[in-house]
Amino acid sequence: METEKIAISAMQKARARLLLDFPFYGALALRLDLIPANKVGRFNIETAATNGKAIYYNSDYINSLSHNNIVFLLAHELGHILFKHHTRRAGRDPQAWNMAGDHVINLLLSTEKIGAMIKGALYDIQFDNMSSETVYKILQDQSQDSQDSQTDTDTISDPCGGVIDAPEDIEPAALESELKESLNSALNYAKKAGNMPGITIQNLVKNLIAPRTNWKQLLQNWLSCNDKTDFSFSRPARRETGNYIMPGLYNENIGKLIIAIDTSASVVNYTGAVESFQSEINSLRRNFQTEVELLYFHGEVYKIENFNKYQDIKINITETGGTRIQPVFDHVNSSGGNISGLIVFSDMEVFDFPKAAPGYPVLFLQYGGIGYKTTMGKTIKINNN
Repeated sequence: METEKIAISAMQKARARLLLDFPFYGALALRLDLIPANKVGRFNIETAATNGKAIYYNSDYINSLSHNNIVFLLAHELGHILFKHHTRRAGRDPQAWNMAGDHVINLLLSTEKIGAMIKGALYDIQFDNMSSETVYKILQDQSQDSQDSQTDTDTISDPCGGVIDAPEDIEPAALESELKESLNSALNYAKKAGNMPGITIQNLVKNLIAPRTNWKQLLQNWLSCNDKTDFSFSRPARRETGNYIMPGLYNENIGKLIIAIDTSASVVNYTGAVESFQSEINSLRRNFQTEVELLYFHGEVYKIENFNKYQDIKINITETGGTRIQPVFDHVNSSGGNISGLIVFSDMEVFDFPKAAPGYPVLFLQYGGIGYKTTMGKTIKINNN
C-alpha cells in the first residue's frame, strides 16, 4: 500500500536523522525492527508502541506527523526501553503506567532537544526528576477525585506512542542481557562519533550496564518488592466509560511499614548513622507513600510514633541502653493489622533473635558492629555515604 510505503520511508528517515544528530539514540534504534501494525496482541495501535524488541506504528498516524515530530516519537519509544517500562509495570494499570512514563520521557527529551514534541504530549514540570513509579502514584491519587474520561487500556492512542509488556516467551534475564548489550554498544558508538547524550542519560545507562549495589539501592529494591499498593476491582472507582468500570485504589492492601530504631549507645555513637538513614527512608517514602509506625528500642520498646503516608519521618532519640530485639517482634506480633514489612536499623550486636520467622517481610539494616547471624529476613550492611 502507498500509505504504508510512505510511513516506512518516514520512519527510516527519522532513524537516520537520529543516527547523525543523536548517535546514541540512532544506534539504539538500529537494533530494533520498525514494524507497521494496527494491532499487536490485545493492543490496538492508533499511534505507536514498543515492547522492547520492536517499534510498532500506525502508518496513517505517522503520515499525519512532520519529520521532526516523527524523530521525537522514535526517541520517545526508545525512552520507554531505556527506562525499562516494558519490564517494570508489575501489575500496574497499563494506561496509567504509560502516562507516567510519558511524563518522565518527555521531560528528558525536552532537555536533549530531540525533534519536536508532538501536540498533546504529556509534559508537566512538577514531575521533573521523579521516577515513573512516583509519577504513577501521584497520577492515581489525583484521579481519585477526578471525573476525567478514561480510554480503553487495550488501545495505544498516546500522541507520542506507548509501551506494551515485553514478550512473555523471552526470559527476563535474556531481555536484561540484551538491553545491556544494546545500551553499551549505543554509548560506545556515540562516544566514537564525538556526540554523547546528556549527563542524565549517560549516568542512567552506566548504572543499567553496571548497577551500583550500595545500601540505598538495595533498600529501595526491598521496598519495591514488598510494596502492596495496587489497583483493584474489589472497590471500583465509579467512573464509567462505555461498559467499563475503572479499578480504584484498594487502601486496605497498602499495609503499614514498621521501622524499629536501635538506640543503644553502640549505634547512636556512630557519627551520621541515624541522619543518613532518616534522609534515605524519607526520600524513598515519597515513592511508596505508606503509613509508618516508628519504634525506638534498646532493652525494650520505649517509644512509639506514627506517621501518615504524607509526613516525613523525624527521628528523635531520647534514651540509650543495651540491645534486645525480641521486644520489637513481641510488639509487632501483638499489634495486629495489615503489616507490609518491618525494617530494623541496628548494629546487629544482639543475641535474642526469634527462632521462627514472622508472617511479614523483615529487613535488617546493619550499621557498623560485628553483627550476628539472623534467623529470618534479609540483612543489608550500610554506611553513611
